[in-house]
Amino acid sequence: MQCERLRQSLQELRTLAKFRHDNILPLYAFSLEGPEPCLVYQFMSNGSLEDRLLCRRNTPPLSWMQKREIAEGTARGLHFLHSISCVPIIHGDVKSANILLGKHFEPKLGDFGLSRDGRVETDADENSPLIASHVKGTLAYLPPEFIINKILSTKIDVYSFGIVLLEVATGLRAFSDSRTPSNLTDYCLSIKNCQKSIFLQTSELADVLMDKRTPSVNNQDSVISWFNGIVRLGLECANRDRLLRPSFPEIVKSLSNLPCFE
Repeated sequence: MQCERLRQSLQELRTLAKFRHDNILPLYAFSLEGPEPCLVYQFMSNGSLEDRLLCRRNTPPLSWMQKREIAEGTARGLHFLHSISCVPIIHGDVKSANILLGKHFEPKLGDFGLSRDGRVETDADENSPLIASHVKGTLAYLPPEFIINKILSTKIDVYSFGIVLLEVATGLRAFSDSRTPSNLTDYCLSIKNCQKSIFLQTSELADVLMDKRTPSVNNQDSVISWFNGIVRLGLECANRDRLLRPSFPEIVKSLSNLPCFE
């Protein structure tokens, strides 16, 4: 166990020493002496995205504008990791608990213990994918090709980010035994398919899935349009077929093209 923690700490150090970005948590210091490795990061006063979505410690809910900025900033950080060199960095553990929020709720990706060099997947590459030596991360955020076959590509981060988008839109957990289906992606798909079968309007879809804790704004119609776009993009990112998932350049562009509101 201690060797594994040291290995993950060294991996995190290698990653953070190489790259700097506004949406990646900066490492200030480290120590590998003592019984446990110690990494010192920038203090993020507003905790994790997961904490704020669940309003832990009686914190106020995030506003729709804050959610928008968090989604866009996180996407920019992941786009940076995937495009910084000819060999992309795969985070491998993207989830709301690993997206930390600063004083002004600016998002920064943390926990790079599972990150590794990978390659961008192309059709020509399909017959020789990168295989991970061990399945890590959190199951609710991992795609089926990784859970079952340990196939690792940049599309694992795309899938995980899709789950995060659905969490941001709905305020629901990625996995919950108290709902059916338990998986958030399947739950959103079931609601969306029900919408199609009974011809619900998109505003009514928002009535079912939209995070009720998030305060309304004057231009709520624009928020509903943004919400529907986020759910649609989240489901595209979390497609079970990795070849149908968008890339982060496409994701960043899609997010910037969604309706604006204040």
